[in-house]
Amino acid sequence: MKQYLILLTALLSINVFAQEAKRKNTIGIGFFVAPEVNGVFLKGKISGQSIQPGIGFSGGLDASFAFGEHLLLRTGIGYGYRQFDYVLEDLIFSTTILNNEPPSTARYEMAFHEIQIPVLVHYKFSIPLFIGGGVELPLTFKAPSYRTLNEIPSEGYTTTRYDFTTPLNAVIQLSIGYQFQFKEKYYLMVEPVFRHYLRSFSVPNGNFYSAGLKMSFRMNVN
Repeated sequence: MKQYLILLTALLSINVFAQEAKRKNTIGIGFFVAPEVNGVFLKGKISGQSIQPGIGFSGGLDASFAFGEHLLLRTGIGYGYRQFDYVLEDLIFSTTILNNEPPSTARYEMAFHEIQIPVLVHYKFSIPLFIGGGVELPLTFKAPSYRTLNEIPSEGYTTTRYDFTTPLNAVIQLSIGYQFQFKEKYYLMVEPVFRHYLRSFSVPNGNFYSAGLKMSFRMNVN
């Protein structure tokens, strides 16, 4: 419920800002792409537990509303694909003891899709450098994920489909970048972006994150 209230407040704010921006002729539209590295911050990491980051990406439509020379409100809608590996080593099962086997290893190949709804504020310095941040409400959907386990190491590995929950979440996003201007109305924004998920999911004691290079093309429309 709290996430929906945040989203409603953000959408109302965007509407107010859009009306003000329209009067000042500062509305822009465009698109973005962002290759990323995906991983998980583990809290209270236990022995044998590790994360192997994976490669993901984001892309989508971008809308911006400028206020004066320095402030820019950005929103839009995007799609993201995330993946990483979660590894548990030194597992002991009853079969391990009964068959005098060495400890087992489980590898979880995790993947998911998401729809992204960001609300970001950027501050542009007198040079085309800017910093920014804000919140994002991701709508997460599971992609095929797998667990590979050698419960009895001498008999090899078995791979099965793995399921995990995807609760409502919120993301903190931070960035710093450079804005290139082409002619009067066209801009290219290049920015390293860091995203941190506030709620744990897929890994019980971990918070998902992504770090990437976001490239946005924007055109002022009025």
